[in-house]
Amino acid sequence: MAKLQVQPSLFEQFYQWVFNLVFWTNSSITGGDVGSCTAALDITDFSSDVIRTSKLTPESLLSNRKILVLDLDETLVHSTTKATIKFDYQVEVVIDNVLCKFYVSKRPYVEFFLKTVAQWYEVVIFTASLKPYANAVIDHLDPGGLISRRLYRESCVNRGSGYVKDLSRVHLNLSQVMILDNSPIAYALHKENAIPISDWLANNFEDEALLDLLPFLNGLRPNDLLRECIHRIVFVDLDAVTDYDYKHEDEPERKSFTGQAHSRAKSNTVIYAHIDQDAQKWNQETEDRPHYDTVIEIRQCSTLQAAFSLSQDGQVGVLNFASAKNAGGGFLGGSQAQEESLARSSSLYLCQTQVEAAQSEYYQPHRKDPRGGYYSHTMIWSPDVIVIREDDGRLVQPWKMSVITSCAVNAGVVNRTNPSDGKIQSVMGERMGRILWIFEKHRVKNIVLGSYGTGVFHNNIRDVAQLWKKLLSGRYKDSFEHVVMAIIDKPTKERFTTAFEE
Repeated sequence: MAKLQVQPSLFEQFYQWVFNLVFWTNSSITGGDVGSCTAALDITDFSSDVIRTSKLTPESLLSNRKILVLDLDETLVHSTTKATIKFDYQVEVVIDNVLCKFYVSKRPYVEFFLKTVAQWYEVVIFTASLKPYANAVIDHLDPGGLISRRLYRESCVNRGSGYVKDLSRVHLNLSQVMILDNSPIAYALHKENAIPISDWLANNFEDEALLDLLPFLNGLRPNDLLRECIHRIVFVDLDAVTDYDYKHEDEPERKSFTGQAHSRAKSNTVIYAHIDQDAQKWNQETEDRPHYDTVIEIRQCSTLQAAFSLSQDGQVGVLNFASAKNAGGGFLGGSQAQEESLARSSSLYLCQTQVEAAQSEYYQPHRKDPRGGYYSHTMIWSPDVIVIREDDGRLVQPWKMSVITSCAVNAGVVNRTNPSDGKIQSVMGERMGRILWIFEKHRVKNIVLGSYGTGVFHNNIRDVAQLWKKLLSGRYKDSFEHVVMAIIDKPTKERFTTAFEE
């Protein structure tokens, strides 16, 4: 077996991972369809616009925790007055002697999101909806009292175009407050405190936006410069990727990295189809395969950090834990998972979107037929992708990495729709074997892998770790010089390491 090295935690650098979010399209908060029942009402005379739950204690008020303000409608839930959508519960409220019924759909993973962030922050709901409606919805959403305070439309400023939320109503020290909201109008007074999120209209029950934000929110916890960090949001500028001048402090002249380098990366992008006959024979060793004294490391770091360190010793290959359906995952909408970080920092997105075969053979077939969550073994090989940013969005001296875009099995979907199938591990083993075959075929000696598919796709961490171990100690023993398992969060790294060492 290859030598295994486990590096110490890099958590102190973790918060830098996700400072570069992208803003979404403008949509004002007016209570959504809730307004259909209250269109004739303008209730602004409540004696109190804040409710404190029993969970809010003097100790929590004196604690050093920052405050996370959450919007309600189109951020955490979507409500209508007609049962025309899939809904999770219904509420009836009386507003000025008018009985109103609302059908409420919860955004995917909202309960898990609330339970997680409530361990990190004081959680406050600030909604532009009316108090009777909001209280009824929140009572169902948060039966355990994780939400410490509630603010309503009466605490907003009506500027005609929509309701604007004044965060000074939450806390006078705004350096300790951030707001998660789908409406730029809502946080117009406090853009430096705002974390955008895409609208959720109960039209995508595989939405993962809340999950994608957890690493970002976790990374902000230890940072005292909260607003400064959020203010460093980097707007994605694809022109910067295709035409980029850079001068390193140690070099006398500027270097120009024009579209030529990116054109080469795109022109050399190759699709390995599900039915590729050579790929299907990955388990057969070739006589000319390389042989190294392999070193395997499990690091707590981002994929980009690991790839950059290996790039100092020649070509480096990276496995992109890819979306099956959308190029770059959700990076244009601000998502912060591994693929989004790669897409935001490099020309990978251009290789995925401007190569016709990538669209016709990878993305479009997966959209039409996700195969019950298994997807296909089709993969995209993009050599010499240009990296121009660090994880936190800062421009850097460009360097290259070669990327395999491959989606894992969506075990969450499989287990929900066909729990007795029992094929997840065998399909994942086949897919991971093909991934290593592509790296070996292209003579990439240094590669970055990781806990592939164990995030929102819910593959078992132990199973994935042991599949990598089996492949790297079996068919691919000594095929690579340096293998890094880059895992960003400590609990996953620890579980992965334990399984890998079994």
